[in-house]
Amino acid sequence: MKKLIALLVSLSLVLGMAVIGAVSAFAEGADEAEYVRFTADGNDPYGTFTFSDKGTNTTIDPDTVTWAAVRYRTISQKDTQDNDYIAQFYISPAQEPCIPVTWTFSGNWETVVVDLTSVKTTSDLESKFDSTYYTAVSSIRFDPLESNRDAETNDPESGDPEVVKGDSIDVAWIAFFKTEEEAKAYTGTGDSPYCILDADSLTKMTGKNNITATKYVNGEAAATPEPPEGPDTSKGFYDLYDKEQGTSTGWWLHPVAEGATIDVEFETPVWFNGVEFFAFCSENNVHLILELYDDNDDLVYEGQFTTSSNASVQVSLDKAYPSGYYRMSFVGEDHDEDIGDTWFVLGSGMLPEGLEEGDITVAGGLTNDSTKDAPMISLIITDEDPDYEKPTEVVTPTKEPPAETPTSEPEPTEEPTAEPVATPEPQKKPGCGTVIGGGIAVIGLLACGAFLAKRKH
Repeated sequence: MKKLIALLVSLSLVLGMAVIGAVSAFAEGADEAEYVRFTADGNDPYGTFTFSDKGTNTTIDPDTVTWAAVRYRTISQKDTQDNDYIAQFYISPAQEPCIPVTWTFSGNWETVVVDLTSVKTTSDLESKFDSTYYTAVSSIRFDPLESNRDAETNDPESGDPEVVKGDSIDVAWIAFFKTEEEAKAYTGTGDSPYCILDADSLTKMTGKNNITATKYVNGEAAATPEPPEGPDTSKGFYDLYDKEQGTSTGWWLHPVAEGATIDVEFETPVWFNGVEFFAFCSENNVHLILELYDDNDDLVYEGQFTTSSNASVQVSLDKAYPSGYYRMSFVGEDHDEDIGDTWFVLGSGMLPEGLEEGDITVAGGLTNDSTKDAPMISLIITDEDPDYEKPTEVVTPTKEPPAETPTSEPEPTEEPTAEPVATPEPQKKPGCGTVIGGGIAVIGLLACGAFLAKRKH
């Protein structure tokens, strides 16, 4: 009997140690590890995050990596209509349908495993988590707190439920895997995931809306400096329009659809590391991609920004760019038709001071003739980067054929019987006032020497 009791005690101790070990592997790690507290600054808080270099890869392969694990701790629970919060991922650039995530509201550290090819049950769309649609593979969008607009208990007369300003949730990491088994087995330590968003990368958002990310270490908010509101503008601006010409003409996307593009071609004599423009938009959030191409038509910058209503928008570029010829593209993303009409006017529609009413006609279509004075678009000037290396074209020299030794004296040529053909003038780059394509007017004469616009359909 004593042996049996000793065996049971021994077995209990072993089991107890096993259970304690399993719990502490998560609980202790979570208590001591770094994590990020996401706080809603308003409705629809989300961020676009770049994968950390601490994973096995810094870009994702959406055709094979289709599982994620999220380590989180809930703080807030209910939206404005008393529904439990949900969460969602989007491919990058963001397109519907979303990838739904369901939280467990225990207030403790939990891990949820997500099938990234899933879509919400109310959606008629098929998953776009594949290489055809998911092209910005170094990043992913994550909405940590989302109101449940599909809940049956919602009151239609009260409108859609919203996220409560100030509500929050903690996230320690988001890891991505090829298989469900790998996602379920990951504890935050051990082998590196295929891709990962750790605490550091979760605080660095390339695009965001109504969200603040605060890093915590050992339960205390880390003393990290607040990121600047925008690029350094102390060097001033270089305007891509002539203020003395009077009114500027807005270029527009209506509706803002996937692939719809406004192209701006320009020449600048200054170095720049940011762009400022005035936008007149629909009240719904408008998501666009800003692309910058050099004189060789090579993509040198790509980033997402979000704006709404009437605002001056500043976009920081990833580095300083030298003087020269460029093309800047404002590229539309797919928008959910359920949120209503979305439109974007670049540089016009409202005065920047006072936000006086403009006379852009939205109902019935936007026009280029009914606009107000407004800055069009400006480059944010910066210092020259001494380490910048301009890409150079490699030209393979061709050997000249050996000169032939004449076998006889050349015969004299006859005099021409027709008028000589005039030598054609060399073609120049399009100048000020030139329009590429049709239907889009150009803002007067530009100080830069060339400024063009077109809309792709």
